Amino acid sequence: MADKISIITPATGLTPITPSLVPYLFLSSILHIVGLLIPSLAIRRLVFFCMVAIDSYFVFFATTGDPWSDHHLGNACASRLLLACDFLVLNNSQRDYWKIGEGKYHDLPWWKRLLWAADLSINTRGIGWNWEAVKAHPPHPSDSMGRFRFALRQAIRWAYAYLMVDLTATLFRKRAACQAGGSFFQDGLGWLLVYVAAWYFNLCFNMIISHSFLAGASVLLGISKPSDWPNFYGGIQQAYSMRRFWGRAWHHIFRRFLTSNSQFVSRRVLGLQKGNPLLPYVELYLAFFLSGAVHWVGTWAMLRQYTAPNMTLLFFILQATVITLEDFIVVFGKRMGIKDSWWVRLLGYAWVVAWMVALTPVRTEPLIKAGFFDRGKKEFSVVQGIWEGNWHPAYERAAPLVVMD
Repeated sequence: MADKISIITPATGLTPITPSLVPYLFLSSILHIVGLLIPSLAIRRLVFFCMVAIDSYFVFFATTGDPWSDHHLGNACASRLLLACDFLVLNNSQRDYWKIGEGKYHDLPWWKRLLWAADLSINTRGIGWNWEAVKAHPPHPSDSMGRFRFALRQAIRWAYAYLMVDLTATLFRKRAACQAGGSFFQDGLGWLLVYVAAWYFNLCFNMIISHSFLAGASVLLGISKPSDWPNFYGGIQQAYSMRRFWGRAWHHIFRRFLTSNSQFVSRRVLGLQKGNPLLPYVELYLAFFLSGAVHWVGTWAMLRQYTAPNMTLLFFILQATVITLEDFIVVFGKRMGIKDSWWVRLLGYAWVVAWMVALTPVRTEPLIKAGFFDRGKKEFSVVQGIWEGNWHPAYERAAPLVVMD
């Protein structure tokens, strides 16, 4: 008889987030906006500590009743707190940050100050702001294309992204290695490559689904312009080194607060100065540590255990380690007279693939075993509907499914 497979279930012993508590989920975001309007650093610090208390309660002592929603809530709260620490505590936002084409904060009327604060509190990539990392982002779309053409392009991106997510979800439903109790290693190296690729495709295209919908809808309704919506990812062509994979090809949602908080620790706490050869690497490791910490919180909120969160944190720290090794190899190669060329970049792509395949299971193995993609219920599928006539397929299991105690 086949072994039974277990799947994660909602956490018990926690405060359920009932409809009456839902408005309080937005309290921290409101405090962030209010804090940006306050000139006093002491009061802004107090506002920030109130945000920490509220978000910590919802992450560690409450539950939505759905582990995957708890995962998203944990990630959102952790990233919001790091962004708020940047804008409320570490920097004087009213003095230093403004939207391109508009005046500085103190030159704005009261209602534009409210819009300024609301935009700054959620604009993690700094699109349209003086602190945007323009060189790191894909080119901004031209406003000359018009609203309807832009919205149509986003609708096509949405459809393509949805298809890719559905394809990967089909793989997860059909392969036991991707289901609760499974392992990416169980089907050999060839399938390991497929599973790791499917992991990243699923994560990336799920985010593109949200981005393309928001971009198309907001531009179509006249809320924003096409130039406000550069692509979410830099493109796989950028990923010919590990540093460029994370710095150019990957999304930059966390870039701002990872950089600012890392610089605070390295320069103001540790006292490292520009020109110190240790500085960029200390900040590199701090940035990946903080990114891992954000994902640690989300993973813990989902599983309420420490193995998977700790392995997630280790995964991100290992990225910094490989980048350090890569930098030494690049320096050595330049001293040997090796110059940038198509074959060097081809070798770089292979290098990135090899390391991602080697390191990704550090994060995914405990998640997959716990059922990260496996919700144990039927889901709508265009791919399987057209392919098999099964529009609401279930997981094809080799063993009966039970819930974890």
